[in-house]
Order: sequence, then C-alpha cells, then structure tokens
Amino acid sequence: MNIELYFVPEDEEGILIKRFLKENNIQFKEIMTDDLRILQKVAHFPIQRKVSILEIRYGHHVQAIIGFVERDLNQLIEHIKKYNPKK
Repeated sequence: MNIELYFVPEDEEGILIKRFLKENNIQFKEIMTDDLRILQKVAHFPIQRKVSILEIRYGHHVQAIIGFVERDLNQLIEHIKKYNPKK
C-alpha cells in the first residue's frame, strides 16, 4: 500500500487530512501542488477547484479521496487494521 497526499498549500481540507493521518500514525508521502491539471489527473476526472487529494494504491487498485471525507478516511483505518498491508 502506498499513500500520497497531494497537498494544496493553505487548503483547510488538506490540513485536516494531514492531521488525521498523523493522529492515526499512517505513513504518507506529501506532494505540494496547486496545479489543477495535476489534481485532475490524480482525481481521474475533472475537478473545478484546487483541493487536496489523498491517493491510495493497493497493488493494482487506486483510490482517490478528494478533500476531507471522514467516512472514507475511517474506512482506510479499518482496512489497515483488518489486512495490515505492506506500506
């Protein structure tokens, strides 16, 4: 499992994502960007605003959490606890 945070500077949702990951001891790589084209590529569809995105790679599957979505982040924690994937 590989986790990357595409962090938009001064994005409050990105700050919340970062805090959530750190509080739950989840290792991640931070990539700072405010380039909308890069964010759209990571999101896999056109987005209209610059928002931080968490990209999670599970082997051949890729999931993107756009902005701070507590439900999805909690599911990530549950997945890690249940399957203990390699990081």
